[in-house]
Amino acid sequence: GPEPQPPGLADQVLALLGRSPGPLTQYQLRCALQVRNQSLTAVLQELLVGNRISRHNGGWMLHR
Repeated sequence: GPEPQPPGLADQVLALLGRSPGPLTQYQLRCALQVRNQSLTAVLQELLVGNRISRHNGGWMLHR
């Protein structure tokens, strides 16, 4: 089954996007958070479904 997410990863993503002046790509998020792409993909998907973030020009931003 899917691997458990690192604790607080969703919160870290939200905090990072909250501080960013514009959208961040998945690559930028992965480099900043030092996580496996698989973990990040799962968290982004979760946040997207939960309406916490949205896609914007190939990047991600907080859902306004």
